[in-house]
Amino acid sequence: MDTQEPEDPGDVLQSKAENLFHELQEHFQALTATLNLRNILFYLIANTVML
Repeated sequence: MDTQEPEDPGDVLQSKAENLFHELQEHFQALTATLNLRNILFYLIANTVML
């Protein structure tokens, strides 16, 4: 028989907040990488066309 005490709501909330923050960081890093790649490609294309 499992006799675990109920989790503290504050601990649950903090854990969920930390998970959301980590997910937000991952999405922001992916967005930053995409924008950097897009800017690099735009720069290369713009400078190639002008030659």
